[in-house]
Amino acid sequence: MNPLRFARTIRHIPPHMLTARIAYRARTLLYSSPIYSFMQEVETPPKKLNLPPPNLWQGSKSCCNHILNGTFTFQNTTQTITTNLTDPLLATPVNWLPNNTTHLWQFTLHYFEWLNDLAAHKTQTSRQAAQTLVADWLLEHDSFHPIIWHPYPTSLRLVSWFTHAEWLLKDADKPLEEAFMSSLVRQTNHLEKNCETWLGGNHLLKNLKALIYAGLCLPNRHALFWRSLEKFMTELTAQILPDGAHNERSPSYHVQVLRDVLDVHALIIKAGHTPPPALFEILERMASALGCYQNPDGTLPLFNDGETLTKQEIAHLLKRCGGISDTPTALPEAGYARLTCTKKIAAPLNIFFDAGAIGPTENPGHAHADTLAFELFLGTEKIFTNQGTYLYQHAARNHYRSTEAHNTLDVNGTNSSEIWSAFRVGRRPTKITLNITGHKNTKKELTHTATGSHNGYAHLGLTHTRTLTLTPEGTLQGQDKLIAHTTKAQHNKITAHFHLHPDVTLKMLNEREAELRAPTGKKLLFKIEKGRFIQQTYDHAPKLGQRLPAQKLIVSIPLKKPRKKQKEQTTTFNWEILTL
Repeated sequence: MNPLRFARTIRHIPPHMLTARIAYRARTLLYSSPIYSFMQEVETPPKKLNLPPPNLWQGSKSCCNHILNGTFTFQNTTQTITTNLTDPLLATPVNWLPNNTTHLWQFTLHYFEWLNDLAAHKTQTSRQAAQTLVADWLLEHDSFHPIIWHPYPTSLRLVSWFTHAEWLLKDADKPLEEAFMSSLVRQTNHLEKNCETWLGGNHLLKNLKALIYAGLCLPNRHALFWRSLEKFMTELTAQILPDGAHNERSPSYHVQVLRDVLDVHALIIKAGHTPPPALFEILERMASALGCYQNPDGTLPLFNDGETLTKQEIAHLLKRCGGISDTPTALPEAGYARLTCTKKIAAPLNIFFDAGAIGPTENPGHAHADTLAFELFLGTEKIFTNQGTYLYQHAARNHYRSTEAHNTLDVNGTNSSEIWSAFRVGRRPTKITLNITGHKNTKKELTHTATGSHNGYAHLGLTHTRTLTLTPEGTLQGQDKLIAHTTKAQHNKITAHFHLHPDVTLKMLNEREAELRAPTGKKLLFKIEKGRFIQQTYDHAPKLGQRLPAQKLIVSIPLKKPRKKQKEQTTTFNWEILTL
């Protein structure tokens, strides 16, 4: 371990989070010992739940068929977990921890969110399969395991079990019903003692959401409901920025948190309570922010561990929110801006620009070194895209988090934020700005300009500023400035990266001009003022576990250093994208 890098990382973490992490790791030693089972308080399991929680989300019949065939697919990886599942007398024990799968893959299997897929099938066969799987889990894993009983999968499992308990237990034998209810109580008690205060973020919200469910669904647990709701609201108020964006600044995780808010809101109403007014206000702000995130094709931008998600998924979510009264073109606190053509043309340019902080400061686990990166659409067709995420536990994890995996520039191959391990960030920009302006020409047509800057290369004596200007005619003018502040800076070149979507065809016209063709045949001309284009291939990861071959263009520019008696020297790189 690099001690200086570790110090640059840990100094951002509050002491209470560090002590909570150490305390949890110490408790897991106790939980893993035989003593723990004797320490747990024995409670009489409830005979039934207070209410079935509302289910707002559509299950997948195709995923149901995979489960019925004894397979589970996640991260583009399919594993056989059992055989003869539809015949409980012949079904083999379930392999709940398959070899050659990541922790996240195993986590996801133990979320039990696939119960929603089985329930969507609405057949006795799917219910019987669900009962067989739950019974096997209760037999094999109804006691502490560091992966299976980790607070995060435990939280999602509890929500899923509460939501589908009524359907699952219909016509179930009494031993299964008693074991199921008893496990709900014990998992709730375990989670209440182990909420992820050492991590915070969306994980802690998931923990508190599960406890809200437990407080309303389990008999005589209303005190737990009120405690958990108060903490949930405190966390939401802290995590949701004034512009409505979740503070992890990941469009994908914004969606996850918004779903949690909708679930809690609907459950409180069904239980006969009035939701806190602040909860609905936060829901509205988050829905508005999602409207800003949404691409012209209905998907999401690939920033900070992002996945594309489908147009249908986003549309269903927005419908659950009641629609959007006003869609902003910028999220100033999150540091995102969307530039769109105001002039009506057949295929307008649409740019999503990131000039936001690495955050949250105490836990930037999903952050990428993507400051001042952009994505670009021509009409509803994506032209420039960030590289994606691929997998969390993989040798290429930090490549996908790196600066060179995004449409921005690096200095000597150095990342603008010091990413390491799988979810760590050491050195990072401390001064980031975003300014958005607009001015009209004589025809009253609006030109949009977004300018962002960051000091992520301050340790190299540099500041990076990028200006994007979108004209009414549909031309994007880009300018990058690297300001060198010292003659002792250890640098010699910048490299600008431009990743093309896999569906885009690239044709080099000369060393400074390239023609980009979208699948529908629409074209763009990409021009640079200096340097020359170098064509490369890369792997695009629009979803976890998926990689598609694509092309990128890079441009290397020598950096100017201040001469003696000069305070600074500026290197400028101009480029332009025109609609043909």
